[in-house]
Amino acid sequence: ALPSTELLTPTTYFHAAIGSPIHERIKHVSAQESSLGHSALTEKCTQLAADLKTRLATEPDDRLVAALGDRFLTLDDFCRTRMIEVLVHLDDLAVSTSQRRPVTDPTGIAIVIDISVGIARHAHGDWNVLYALARTERSAIEPVFPAF
Repeated sequence: ALPSTELLTPTTYFHAAIGSPIHERIKHVSAQESSLGHSALTEKCTQLAADLKTRLATEPDDRLVAALGDRFLTLDDFCRTRMIEVLVHLDDLAVSTSQRRPVTDPTGIAIVIDISVGIARHAHGDWNVLYALARTERSAIEPVFPAF
């Protein structure tokens, strides 16, 4: 059955998640799972990746995933939001352990950049994002880097 509310997009999901109590739940679950130790956690993640590869191939195109209570995303958009978590935290882990960041598929990075720009547009407005990228002298937000 279709949800009674509008579907979330990756951008609206992250906007809503920022103020959600889900962050505390994620920290709690992460602490529990990390207590398994490196070897057991590696084995668990390897098995989960294999299971997901099989399961995702059989899911219908219109599959919805519950997120943030009674709101939903398409399965594809839910997976896109996980790409942000995986790639950003993969980089965090590499930096915090003084390791080289593993090579990743550039498609994942492109997805993360696209959603991140969407989040910035939602949070700051289109013109402010454009100014931060191309006209830093007019920017109302601190530009991270100019595109031009």
